[in-house]
Amino acid sequence: MDVIRHVMAGREHPLPEWEDWSGFLSRGFKVFAALLIWSLPAILLSIPMAVGGAMLDQGSGSEAIGIMIMVCGGCLLFLWALFVTLLSPAIYVRIAATDRFSSAFELGRMWAFTRDNLGNVIIALLLLIVVGVIASLVAGLGLLALIIGILITIPFATLWQYLVQAHLFGQIGKYSVTPVD
Repeated sequence: MDVIRHVMAGREHPLPEWEDWSGFLSRGFKVFAALLIWSLPAILLSIPMAVGGAMLDQGSGSEAIGIMIMVCGGCLLFLWALFVTLLSPAIYVRIAATDRFSSAFELGRMWAFTRDNLGNVIIALLLLIVVGVIASLVAGLGLLALIIGILITIPFATLWQYLVQAHLFGQIGKYSVTPVD
């Protein structure tokens, strides 16, 4: 969150000082809780899908209903995941800018931010896919060496991936057409 805030402020060196551990934990918990709440519909949609999957194993003629439940649930789950993925930069940027948990649920402002910066949001999300693949490869190579992978490369690759994400989201917030606050 601090990297996002520092990039938005135009700092030359956006990495934070590693001193405010309680602040890091507090801000991280806000984002975690916001993303968890935004994920609740997806979690709830997976329950009927599990029931539909169980109906496929019964063999009592309920396979068609089970398939219909799974297809409909899968489509709804895909649409919700796409919506939340597109909103995720706005969630991060709004919490970083305002330092308020509730700002992650101001749907009108977040949608306006996402709509006005849609090109940058899509580019950032595509770059995050590339970064995720690179981080996975680096972590996998380190994992081949067992101890080195577990202790060094996996945490480093994960940290690098989150720092790139924060920098990209901070750039979206900095150059946003819509005011963040």
